[in-house]
Amino acid sequence: MLPRRPASSQNSKANDDIPHPPEALPPMSTEGLYRYLGTLDGLVERQARATGNNDPTEVEAWIMKIEKFFYVIDCPEEQKASYATFMLDKEADHWWRMTKRLLEDHGPIVWSQFREAFYKKYFPDSVRRQNVGEFVRLEQGNLIVAQYEVKFTELSRFAPLLIAKEEEKIVKFQDGLKPYLKNKISILKLSVYSEVVDRALIVEKDNKELHQYREQQGKRNRNDGAHATETMRTNIAHNMDESEDLRTSLETMKSEVVAAWNLVEEGTDLLRKADEENKAVQTNTRRLAEEKDAMATNNEKTEEEAA
Repeated sequence: MLPRRPASSQNSKANDDIPHPPEALPPMSTEGLYRYLGTLDGLVERQARATGNNDPTEVEAWIMKIEKFFYVIDCPEEQKASYATFMLDKEADHWWRMTKRLLEDHGPIVWSQFREAFYKKYFPDSVRRQNVGEFVRLEQGNLIVAQYEVKFTELSRFAPLLIAKEEEKIVKFQDGLKPYLKNKISILKLSVYSEVVDRALIVEKDNKELHQYREQQGKRNRNDGAHATETMRTNIAHNMDESEDLRTSLETMKSEVVAAWNLVEEGTDLLRKADEENKAVQTNTRRLAEEKDAMATNNEKTEEEAA
């Protein structure tokens, strides 16, 4: 939206927070000025967020946004610093007022001077070196390929000399991939970075689908196994019931056999006793017969002697 015109004196206090336009703002076309003013709110807000949060990434993003804006409005090189400083707000605006006095001693301030001073204040070399180190150590880890590629691109701009060639960029990206991805991608010998990223995304997707399929198969097998186990348990229980019935039957048969065997033994004893008694009777009968014969013989002898 377009900024409001300066309010009357009764609103002067409220207007103290509104950044003042640069002195002697260079002329530009009406269309360019309209587009310029129409984006001020967003750029100022982004600058305030970047410098207020002390986030170097936001600081650089603001500079890049400003440079894109310069391109859109066809801003001449000698006017860029004036337009950029007009967008500074709050603490950044106070900082620039102090810095401007030092730079003006060496002549008109150009965009490269402003950018260098702005970076020195809000994106110091120590932080930049940290980002370079982070890029050198960057690995995919638990990130998906898309997230890793975004991080790779974000940090690579801090170490352009490390990936000056396409081949160097590809090697660095591949080395940070998970081992299974690196092995499958590096063997393809791709020479275009975008193709390497696309292939990594495809391999990752295929690998994910394979894992999902295996998990489904494993779940199905576990379910089948559980059903088979339950069936086996049922069969075992049924067989155990049958075994128990058989054991009971065998116990009953055993008892009956033992009873029958006892009867046989009792019968055998009775037969043995009867046989013994029979033999005793026969012995007594023979003895009586012998005694009778002996008596008869004695009687005959007695009669003969008497005669």
